[in-house]
Amino acid sequence: MELQLERMQFEEASAQEKEVLKGELKKWVEREREEWKARLEQVEKEWRAHSEVASNTIIDLEKQLAVLTNHISVLRTERDALQSTLKKMEEVGQSLNQMETERELLRRAILEARTQLHGVTGQRDMLSEDLVHVFQTLDHLEKKVQKVK
Repeated sequence: MELQLERMQFEEASAQEKEVLKGELKKWVEREREEWKARLEQVEKEWRAHSEVASNTIIDLEKQLAVLTNHISVLRTERDALQSTLKKMEEVGQSLNQMETERELLRRAILEARTQLHGVTGQRDMLSEDLVHVFQTLDHLEKKVQKVK
């Protein structure tokens, strides 16, 4: 009789411990889910900030490119009009070459900025895939906890 009472007490304590462990596991899963959700939100916020900066940089560079292209056009017109003076023509030609070099550098900078923007987007996509996997794992763990209940 005493042995049976001890056995019942042990089983009751074991069931209570299981419930406590289930509760702790559920809380841990929820904390992890919230932490990953916060991380995703932070990454998305940072990506949007980087994306906005990159987009603004591209817009600024394109404006500078348009201005330089316009300057080049003006200089070409002046060069044609000043063919009577070889010295003046050489000065304008040098300015033109310098601006064309700057235009090429700006064109390359725009390409680099676009490449970086593409890279940031790729990183965001990879991180999103990783987070999907984490959420799937957390869902799987949560289902296992439900089955244990």
